[in-house]
Amino acid sequence: YFSLHPYRVAGIKIQLQPTFLLPKKILWDGCEYTIVRKDCILLLLLIACLTILRGGWKSWIQWSVVNLCCCCGVLLHETFAFIAFPAIVLTQQCMTFRMMWQRMYYLIPAFFCFVVVVFHHGDANTAQAIHDSWQGLWIHSNLPPEWLHQPFATIQSIGWTTELGFLQTKGLLQNGLYQPMAWFCVLLLTFMVSGRFLHARYQSKLAEWLQILIFQLICVAPLFLLGIDYGRWIFLWIVSSMVLFSLGYRLPERIAQNVVISSITNRLVLFISYLPRKEWLLLFFGLPILWGLMNFVNASPAGRFLWEMYSLAR
Repeated sequence: YFSLHPYRVAGIKIQLQPTFLLPKKILWDGCEYTIVRKDCILLLLLIACLTILRGGWKSWIQWSVVNLCCCCGVLLHETFAFIAFPAIVLTQQCMTFRMMWQRMYYLIPAFFCFVVVVFHHGDANTAQAIHDSWQGLWIHSNLPPEWLHQPFATIQSIGWTTELGFLQTKGLLQNGLYQPMAWFCVLLLTFMVSGRFLHARYQSKLAEWLQILIFQLICVAPLFLLGIDYGRWIFLWIVSSMVLFSLGYRLPERIAQNVVISSITNRLVLFISYLPRKEWLLLFFGLPILWGLMNFVNASPAGRFLWEMYSLAR
């Protein structure tokens, strides 16, 4: 078992003492080797919200559970608001402005939770206090010695500020054009490849898929300025779009049938139709974020495999 000692966040004293019927070593391995990932939990909470909204639950139960899931998502990571709130409010084909305002009113508890978390999520001292309270768990880990006394990863992010996010983004842009361009190419290629694979199987639904992709990209776009964890943002963007599309959520007809939106979508559909259909080509494609010959070799699955075989044969 392990316990979080009392600590103070936003003037509220919180004491959590969860007990797990698991040895500490197993618990640590489960967290260390990504059996538990907050990104996946965020997406599961999004699926839960969207599924409940489509179900035949009583109105007050539905309202309570949806807002509870949203609040849990926001408390887990603020990015949940970007991938979920706009989708819940807007992705209904028959959506009217009145229905949109009703949905926003519906999510007032979740919006309130998001505002509280943004302004009172804790600071570096809070992160250090939580880290210190987990010392009994860290000793069973394989962490470097210098990490045992300083918060890291999720705990460290409690002390994250908007200013720090902007500074990191600014620093990335000042270090040359390669990394920003590489990430932009990754994002663009992810968009095109996801569209191409859907086109090969569900050609008639490609326009709807691209509209969902663009909509979700607009929603998560602020995250690319607030933090440089671009791989995570792209993952959340693509998978949340898949969730919306798979559950039958679409943009409102008034938006989807707009002349400008329709024109852009049709041009993208035409462009994607010319892309190669062979999935095996991805085995030879890779774009490293850091410049270097070996990075290019190891970026593609085939290149990485051949290099590993060469290393073993030497």
